[in-house]
Amino acid sequence: MAPPRNLRPGFSRRAQYTVFAAYVLAATGALLGAILLTISIIDPRAFAALRGALREATTPI
Repeated sequence: MAPPRNLRPGFSRRAQYTVFAAYVLAATGALLGAILLTISIIDPRAFAALRGALREATTPI
C-alpha cells in the first residue's frame, strides 16, 4: 500500500506558518523577559525611573 501524500490531512500550510510564528514570538518574548530580568538583578537602579513612573500612574488621587 502506498503511503498517503498528505501526512496531516486538513492541516494547512497557513496553519503551520501560524504555529511557527507563534513559537517564534513566544521564544522572542521569553528571551526579552530573561534579558530584562537579568538587567534588573545586576543593576536595580536601571529601572528606577520606570518604577517611579508606574508608581505615579497607579497612585490614587
